[in-house]
Amino acid sequence: MRIGFAPWGETLEELADAARRAEAAGAESIWVPELHRSATVTAAAVATATRRARIGTGIALAFTRSPMITALEALDLDELSGGRFVLGLGTGVRWLNEDWHNVPFGKPVGHLRETVRNLRRFWESCMTGEPIDLPGEQEPMRIRGYQRPFAVPRSRTT
Repeated sequence: MRIGFAPWGETLEELADAARRAEAAGAESIWVPELHRSATVTAAAVATATRRARIGTGIALAFTRSPMITALEALDLDELSGGRFVLGLGTGVRWLNEDWHNVPFGKPVGHLRETVRNLRRFWESCMTGEPIDLPGEQEPMRIRGYQRPFAVPRSRTT
């Protein structure tokens, strides 16, 4: 039986403790949302508190961070968790993106498609230093002169 768990707590320590207890009780995955806290910071707290369960964002807002920052956060979380991290992305809703975060919502399906394309491309080439030049209606990406100076935890990004 697969058990997934989404912990809740007043503090990050309470969240981490809930994740530890869930893992001890058999949870195979721990999912953290993004609303009252940053999904990536919460995922880091949960990753350091657990040893076996997969850690996932359920969901992180795709348009409120640049694709490069999202990719770097995912790489760091995958390293921190020992390869247990799952990046779950979502669009949110127009008013949340535009009013709360001051980012264009655009056409959400195409926007998310471009964001995921950019993440995958960055993960594939961040060690080589080769330029990235991806056109896009919502998320064009142009990166020159960047090379990650340390290894990527996993070569597969699916």
